[in-house]
Amino acid sequence: MKPIWIVEKYMFPEYEEELVAAIKESGAGCYLFDDTDIFKFNFDKDIKERFNDKDCTIFYGSLQRGRDIYSKTNLIPGVFLTLDNYECYKYYGYFGNQLMNTEYLMMGLNDFKRWGSHLSVPEFHNKIFIRPSNGYKSFPGQLIDLDNFDKDYDTLIKSYGGIDLDQLVVIAPYHNIIRESRFAVINGKIVDGCVYMVNGDKITERMVDDGALEYAKSVLQYLPPEFPDPAFTIDIAYVEDAKFNGEDGYKVIEINSLCCAGLYQMDKKLIVNAMNALIFEKHKDYWGY
Repeated sequence: MKPIWIVEKYMFPEYEEELVAAIKESGAGCYLFDDTDIFKFNFDKDIKERFNDKDCTIFYGSLQRGRDIYSKTNLIPGVFLTLDNYECYKYYGYFGNQLMNTEYLMMGLNDFKRWGSHLSVPEFHNKIFIRPSNGYKSFPGQLIDLDNFDKDYDTLIKSYGGIDLDQLVVIAPYHNIIRESRFAVINGKIVDGCVYMVNGDKITERMVDDGALEYAKSVLQYLPPEFPDPAFTIDIAYVEDAKFNGEDGYKVIEINSLCCAGLYQMDKKLIVNAMNALIFEKHKDYWGY
C-alpha cells in the first residue's frame, strides 16, 4: 500500500515541480489534475470515480477543490480540512493573548457599516484589519482606513464580484508586521517552516526565524490533540507594536489546512515524508490492517 497524492496543477507553480519530484522520490504515487479547462475537467470522472476509499490518498491544492474532496468523496483520509475548526471564533479562544489580533470584535458584515463611526484607534494609525471568520476565506483579509471609511467599505463589499454581507467577520486594529513565518505541523510536531514575508513583501529565498519557530512550538500546547486537523499550518508574526506590553514580539496570525496552504521555501521532502507516514497511519487505522 503506497500513498497517492492528488495534486491540483497550477495552484502553486513556484514549487509544483519540486513537490511532485519529492512525492515521486518518496515512492508515493502522484496524480496531477488540471481543472482550468471547465469543458474537459469533470470532478466525478477525473477524481471521484478514479479513486475509492481503499486507496490511501491525500489531496493538495485549492480550498475550493479541498472542500469538494471533503464533502463529495469518501476518500481515506482524502484531505485534512475540517473547515469548522478554522473558523476564527473556534480557535481564537485557545490562543488568547498569544494572538496578533488579541483585541478584536466579531460581527456580521451586514452590521459593520453601522459600527464604522464608533471605531477609533489612533494609536494604530486609525486603520483596522478585517477578515472573514470562516475557514474557506470568502475574501482576503485587508485594511480599512477609518478616515476614509465609507469609500473603503464600499470598495470592500463590491470586491470579488460582490461579497456576501451575511457572514461573520473579525475586526481588529492594524499592526505593523515585520516578518511572517509559516510552519507545517504534522502529527503534532513542527516538521519544517520558513519566513515568507518581510515588511509586507514576499521573499523567494529560504529564511528561518528561529525565534518564530520556538514561539510556534510553545503555543501549540494550547491546542487540543489533532485540532484543527492532524496536519495544518500555523503562521507566526514578528510585530513591531507598543500595544503588546510595551515590547515588540511574536504573535499567532492564523492556522490553515496544510492540504490547501502554500509551503513557500519549506523542505518539500520533509513535508512529503511526514505526510506519507501520517496518511498511511490514518488509512491503516480506518481499515484495521
